[in-house]
Amino acid sequence: MKNYSFSSILHLNLSLISILSLNQCGILSGIFIPITHGISSIPLSLFIGLIINKTYLRNINSIFFINNQLRIILLFFLSPNLSFPIPINFISEILSLISILSTNLFFRFIFILSNYISTLF
Repeated sequence: MKNYSFSSILHLNLSLISILSLNQCGILSGIFIPITHGISSIPLSLFIGLIINKTYLRNINSIFFINNQLRIILLFFLSPNLSFPIPINFISEILSLISILSTNLFFRFIFILSNYISTLF
């Protein structure tokens, strides 16, 4: 769950930095990233809670005890959080990276530094 929380922090960090770029792609992606992250992370959290309640384990090896249909559902919920190219998460993250890369060098440095600091904690 700790890595999953880092993913949420980095998504919100990405949306904030893209909004601060003050261009159209940045503001659009700053709106879409929290919405799509909320839509894709809630079912994944519920599914992980289901696995914990059914197996009474918090270990990754507990996934091997579920049947094939639940594995496909897990893959369906996990793919948007990994920025798989089909969902809108991927599109909003690409838009935010375009908006960040279209700014000046100092702003790019602040983006890299803030992601590094977020990853450290």
